Amino acid sequence: MKKITTSKDQNGGYILIVISVMLTFLVSVALAVTQLSYTSFVTANHDRFIVSAQLAADGGVDYAMNRIAQSEDWTGIAETELHNDGTVRTTFEVSVSNPSALEKYIEVTGRAYSPVGSSNVRSERVLRVDLRPVLFGEASVQTGNGGLIMENNAKILAGAVFANGTILLKNSAQIGLSVGTVSKVEVAHSACPQPPDATYPRQCGPGEAGEPITIQNSQPRIYSKVYATNQTDGDHMYDPDDTSDNGAPAEGSGLVPGSTVLPKELPEHDRAAQKAAVEHVLTSSQGSCTFPNLTKTLEANTKVEGDVEIDSTCELIIEGDVWITGNLIMANSADLVISDVLTDGPTVMVDGPKMEFKNASAVVSNALGLGAQLINYWSAAACSPDCVDVTGSDLEASQDIETISINNSLGAPNSVFYAKWTKLTLNNSGSIGALVGQTIHMKNNSVVTFGTDIAGGNSKYWVIDLYRRLQ
Repeated sequence: MKKITTSKDQNGGYILIVISVMLTFLVSVALAVTQLSYTSFVTANHDRFIVSAQLAADGGVDYAMNRIAQSEDWTGIAETELHNDGTVRTTFEVSVSNPSALEKYIEVTGRAYSPVGSSNVRSERVLRVDLRPVLFGEASVQTGNGGLIMENNAKILAGAVFANGTILLKNSAQIGLSVGTVSKVEVAHSACPQPPDATYPRQCGPGEAGEPITIQNSQPRIYSKVYATNQTDGDHMYDPDDTSDNGAPAEGSGLVPGSTVLPKELPEHDRAAQKAAVEHVLTSSQGSCTFPNLTKTLEANTKVEGDVEIDSTCELIIEGDVWITGNLIMANSADLVISDVLTDGPTVMVDGPKMEFKNASAVVSNALGLGAQLINYWSAAACSPDCVDVTGSDLEASQDIETISINNSLGAPNSVFYAKWTKLTLNNSGSIGALVGQTIHMKNNSVVTFGTDIAGGNSKYWVIDLYRRLQ
């Protein structure tokens, strides 16, 4: 007897097929999601170990820089635990090599372990940091009564700071590092009366004209011992040798209470003797060097009547002291070169109201490492540029006039820039020996490691020249 298939039976068969297909699809999706979740978990976990190892390596670099700052003969440390949170343990290992007196290499290995008690390295990072030495002395920045102004990201990284007048820090300006690279900051508060009269400048009395150090917002820092007449506010001042606050300097520990700092004369230079020693007199065009790749030499005891321009990759070699009665302008990768015949640094004396150094120009030291003293004598006084002294309203007017302007990566690691009666302004970064001026204004990104002691006698500090990952 033939079986009759109804539409109901046919529909049931279709439903079973659809259900089977859907179940297979759903299982596949669930497996894919599970696999993806597992992969994401494994990747995230792996990334966590990578980050942990990188942080450990960076921590090793910081540790090494601190140890080298304390003793440049330090050679490294065996594997040392940095962090252990019960899940991940991180360590760093440091080795230091010294190929020469001018080279030092740090190799740091950061490792992440999990479980914390095992020797299973889950991730490893190897960093190579090349260091270069920078020489600095007891005093790298010295100002007269106009004082020191630092703003934006300006930083002083080495030496010592002395201000006859005041110090103003704002934005993210900083003096020193937490490892103690600036030996001391001294401020005499010789900036009275206000407003200035014929007795200006004299040292301010307690409560007169405020305090000598002003920090305008919460970002600036001073990492150094601070000695300042009439200063009672120690906010944002840290003594790098103080470890009272959980191993870190406590805020206010840098200020030495009750300090009295006496005003100090700016460095001496015998202007009359340099003028009397002149043996060669040149015109402005004879003393300038403006043709690309040209090399020109000025003999010792030369006087140039008028302006001197050094431009367009020209190289001007000086064999001794030079007196310029006009302005000095350097630009566009031009070089002022100190001759190898010299055993004492020469003085470039400028009488005009403008000294400009810009666009990767350089003052090139000789084989003995000697730079130059570049000093400007212009002032607002009627006796300029031959004033023996400038005081009262003449000094107050002069110290706010910019006569030395340094811009855009000047290279002058062993030279001193000196605005005798006026203001020196430093923009952007560069390698500068020392700064002296009635007023010094550092701004923008002038992150500079000063290298020449104003009074002579240098010591060494190592700074990072190259940072790269090896593994």
